[in-house]
Amino acid sequence: MLGADLPRAQALGRFHVRLADGRLVDGAAGFAALWQVMPGWRWLGRLVQWAPVRPVAALAYAVFLRVRPLWRGQPARPV
Repeated sequence: MLGADLPRAQALGRFHVRLADGRLVDGAAGFAALWQVMPGWRWLGRLVQWAPVRPVAALAYAVFLRVRPLWRGQPARPV
């Protein structure tokens, strides 16, 4: 279930994670939340949540979203 706060189009456009308390996080923060509960990946989740790394991770995710369609043979999203 997506939930009332996550329309289908928005869910398909970015990576989303619903936390145990019901909050929804997306993008690099969503990956960090997921990694923090995965054995062997917790270190990466902590690293991505570290304040100096957060904006870099968010930028890297934004770039990934722009080039992701190329892997599917679709045109890249405009910048």
